[in-house]
Amino acid sequence: MDKAILGINLQMIHASLAKTEIVVKTLGMIELGESHTGIYMKNKILEILDDYDISLDQIYSITSDNGRNMIKAVQVLNDATEESLYEEDIESENLLNELDSIELANIHLVRCAAHTLQLCVFDVNRTKEIADKISACRTLCKSLRTETYRRVLIENEKNIPSLDVATRWNSTYLMLKKLLDLKDFLATQSNICVEADWD
Repeated sequence: MDKAILGINLQMIHASLAKTEIVVKTLGMIELGESHTGIYMKNKILEILDDYDISLDQIYSITSDNGRNMIKAVQVLNDATEESLYEEDIESENLLNELDSIELANIHLVRCAAHTLQLCVFDVNRTKEIADKISACRTLCKSLRTETYRRVLIENEKNIPSLDVATRWNSTYLMLKKLLDLKDFLATQSNICVEADWD
């Protein structure tokens, strides 16, 4: 599955006499068939917004990863918002003068906190000391997943440690946690030959 998908969700406040709630709706999942440039992303966003008759001046913010293409897409959308305001509303010189004195509402780019945190974790994990320790843990997990050791773990109702996957953000954490959960058990097993630096 080598497809790129852009998901567009709408978050809004729905107020009624009974209650006020935040509502999240998925507007579209778009398969991206071209290079993911800022202009291309902007056009795909506009296509979905147009399907629902949503104008740019109704958008307060866009949350995305830290990709330069999304930063550029928001910049281009802001330029489009500014242009559309001038094109639609300029009917007299007085109105033009009024528009010059009004600060235009821009679409704010909100960078996803989870993605930013994960980038920080990746940076730390790439340092030699940490990378070496993670590599040693990965090797140990691979050993424990072999048929001989797997059987011992299952017989003792212990979880088999998982291996991390580059595309799953929390998989290294889960691998290390499962391995750490086995620390005491492994220390008591003479039939499992494990050399591990648990520090």
